[in-house]
Amino acid sequence: MKHAHFGILCSSMVALLAVPYMANAAGIRVGNASRSYAAAYDQVNAIRNPGPASIAVQNGNAVNTASPVATAPTQLDLPLRVADNNLAETISRGDSVGDIDMNRLERCSMIYPDGEFAWDKSTAGMSVDGKYGCVAVVEMRGYQMGPNGEDLVVARANVRAGDGIKCNISSWPESSYLPAAEQITFPADSEPTIDDVKRVMNKEQQQNAGIKIAAGTLVAAVAGNMVGANDVGKSSLLGTNKEKMKSTAIGGLTGAAIMAGNVYGGKVAGDMILSAGINAAAGGVIGNMAAAGDSVLRIEKCKTPSNQAGTESCLWGLLIASKDWAKDNGHGVMYDYYFNTATEDSLQCEQSTEDGAVGKNCKPIDLISIQLADYDAKQTLEEIASKNYNQSKQSYAFKEGKVTEYSGIPDPTGNNSYVKIVSARIPTKQYPAVIVGFKDKPFGKRKKDWASEKDQIDPKNIMGRDASGNAYELTDDIKEGAGIKIKEGADVKEVASIKNFYPMYEDATDGGLIDLDNKARLKSTLIGAGAGGALGAFTAYQGAQTDIENRWVTEVRAYKDSLQKVYCATGNRFLSHYNDVAVIPAETPEK
Repeated sequence: MKHAHFGILCSSMVALLAVPYMANAAGIRVGNASRSYAAAYDQVNAIRNPGPASIAVQNGNAVNTASPVATAPTQLDLPLRVADNNLAETISRGDSVGDIDMNRLERCSMIYPDGEFAWDKSTAGMSVDGKYGCVAVVEMRGYQMGPNGEDLVVARANVRAGDGIKCNISSWPESSYLPAAEQITFPADSEPTIDDVKRVMNKEQQQNAGIKIAAGTLVAAVAGNMVGANDVGKSSLLGTNKEKMKSTAIGGLTGAAIMAGNVYGGKVAGDMILSAGINAAAGGVIGNMAAAGDSVLRIEKCKTPSNQAGTESCLWGLLIASKDWAKDNGHGVMYDYYFNTATEDSLQCEQSTEDGAVGKNCKPIDLISIQLADYDAKQTLEEIASKNYNQSKQSYAFKEGKVTEYSGIPDPTGNNSYVKIVSARIPTKQYPAVIVGFKDKPFGKRKKDWASEKDQIDPKNIMGRDASGNAYELTDDIKEGAGIKIKEGADVKEVASIKNFYPMYEDATDGGLIDLDNKARLKSTLIGAGAGGALGAFTAYQGAQTDIENRWVTEVRAYKDSLQKVYCATGNRFLSHYNDVAVIPAETPEK
């Protein structure tokens, strides 16, 4: 038999418990060849009953090899086989050689009456000396592994009486192997541990790494393209614009990183990485769907006449031209105006002399440059709103087309709470516009940010906005009509404040059911992603540990079952299962 590496495998796992022990026995496989639990437990009784002859395979055919090659002449009437023909003839005549006589041979054969004994040289065991003596012919057999379901003999050795041999293929000399030894897989030397299972499952995790990473990259890239921002005026799900391609690249890299972590991180860490990534995405989507909170200013990248790269940060809005509000209808009926502190809508009402009513025939009206009663005239509506309208001493209620007074602080959360307007203007025309150079911040800027920053903005940065969201220079008549340019001298161009620029907001309710490009949903999206990722990692950790434990239990059970499939015997005498020591008792002393 050729020399080769001897590996130790457990159950169906080819690499489990793989440790070298000697450099011989080519073609011998160690591991678990069967997961069947049937009939294994009746094996001892089956062996003790008169059973099938010992079987080996020679030239592809099963042959009876129960009798050793070297046999005494058939005419000799001896209780057992004697390897030395001269000694056999001498004893058969009734003579003795030293202390070896017929009685000695009978005592040897009766150690196990149903065993197979001989007077021969020992070839295996714990104390092999190569001398002639009483030996048991021990066979290692595969239970029901023969071509027709018979037991298959894979090795045969002579073990001296009073000695023993471990029923393990690595403990038997190579010279004892039969050709059938290369046809079966032997049980492992020891049962698998949790660490052995982890090593095998970690290796399994790395299988087809390239395909897994490529698939993760492709799926994540497509998803990234889908959530990427469209160009203004476009609404396609997939696209090739700059923002979508950037999202595609980011998605692809993220998918590749997650799958690489899953493949090379081992069973536990890999499952945690994959589950955390998937659940973070799912949690982010759920957070995006359930987002609520303050609106954020709409700030987008745009091109300007001096910057065609499209890298400018621009605040979208409207530049509104206006006129004075009407104090009466021209027929002697005076008007009062009221502001809803919850919805920020306005009413125009006719002054009333009815009991309990200060205004009647009210109708909605659009107003800008609003100043509310009981507030400083210098305060903008944004500044007042940031304080929840809690400075007004007089408030009004609106019902059935009439406005009535009531005392107390208006409720900013109710839809029926109004404050009187002391001055305002009526918009006449509006122009799409942007403020170039308006910087954003994480999670977006809100109304209070606009209130605190608007006075620091140079009105010269106000420009028109085309349908693609890019900026262009406004004409002087538009600026003047909107109150941006009030007069022009010989050397100085005087520019008014930007109080007539009204920023656009993005609300959490804007967009579709899922809108990852909505900045007002960004915080909720990130919170959802964080919670989903944490929960996913925790769940994956528990799941991976359970998978490992279940796999370990299965492999231990398979290992123990495999020990029932290979056994050692002499004749019809069962000696031991695999990995146990087969002990041959000593000869009985002569009485």
